[in-house]
Amino acid sequence: MGNQRRVRITISSYLAAPVVVAQSDLVANLPKTVAQQFAGRGFVIRPVPIAVPPIQLSPYWHERYESDAGHAWFRQ
Repeated sequence: MGNQRRVRITISSYLAAPVVVAQSDLVANLPKTVAQQFAGRGFVIRPVPIAVPPIQLSPYWHERYESDAGHAWFRQ
């Protein structure tokens, strides 16, 4: 398309994105299910105009929960 992407910020939580967008002139690329939670609250959802590969989610947790049975079950 002849455009170039300029990433201005990378955040570790999708839930922080609406705060950043609301207080700046930036846009966010979010999973549709996340973006839909903010639709109608002053945010507009538009489809991405290019093919986007699937995202990889990487869970992380505090070491104190490493041996917790319920936590281990959830991670599996």
